[in-house]
Amino acid sequence: MAEHKDWNNQENRGSVGSTLYRLNELDDYKVADHSADIRGWEVKSRDGKTIGRVKDLVVDTVAEKVRYIDLELDNEYQANSDGTDMHLLVPVGAARLDEDDDDVYVDRITTTDEVRHYPRSTGRVITRDYERSVVDYYTGAYRNKPTTSTGTTTGAHGDQTTGNQDDPIIAYDKNEDENFYNQDCFNENFLYQNRRVR
Repeated sequence: MAEHKDWNNQENRGSVGSTLYRLNELDDYKVADHSADIRGWEVKSRDGKTIGRVKDLVVDTVAEKVRYIDLELDNEYQANSDGTDMHLLVPVGAARLDEDDDDVYVDRITTTDEVRHYPRSTGRVITRDYERSVVDYYTGAYRNKPTTSTGTTTGAHGDQTTGNQDDPIIAYDKNEDENFYNQDCFNENFLYQNRRVR
């Protein structure tokens, strides 16, 4: 779903473990021609209620795949009282495109309460602990995880709020768990299962 514009001339963007970036921050990557660019599309819960918009896509530059949809929540779902925009990272395989309209559905989210319990990122950098808490949310395991008062699943890396946009947005060694992205919630075929090729 993501591809390098000029793969043969790609510069090295860091170590093997440094592979996740926001697509809007990458000048040398684009959405693949055969895939829909869903940035800006409305995101809806299973019952069809709009809960936000796709702000960005988080891509794995080594695998050339989208790993997450960056969901910017509508105001009524904002949990922070500081007025900052709230974002949720949705694994690409946990969402699906509407068959006809330019809408993205996240079937796991059905109520406002489920949005409140969704794991929150602690900043720009994504830790493996945070990724696991998101995957656990989709498997139901999140009900047994300790959370902070803001609903953020606690993690070993603490608050990772800083970082330059040229830096990767992960804070772990990808080699520690090579099979992590082989889970169903990262299968981009699920995103396109209802969409006809246009």
